[in-house]
Amino acid sequence: MSNFIWYPRTIDSNSANLDEFVDKDFYGVRQDSATGRVTIEKIAGDEPISLPDEVTNRPNDYRNWMWTTNTFRFNWDAQTGRLLMEVL
Repeated sequence: MSNFIWYPRTIDSNSANLDEFVDKDFYGVRQDSATGRVTIEKIAGDEPISLPDEVTNRPNDYRNWMWTTNTFRFNWDAQTGRLLMEVL
């Protein structure tokens, strides 16, 4: 089984695949459409997570998300302006 589960991907609440998420932390990436600010949220435990609707793209929706057992460090590359993700 992979340590990373990347989304967007349809999640069916009746799916047997829900066991994939039990031991993983959630990382969600949001971008404020008004300011361009990017935030990364890490959620662990029983806190509810609101995933975007597949049809409607709201301004505060996650742009990308994943569940993983790994820990990450995020940094901006000063030369390219890209967000770098390091697996610790």
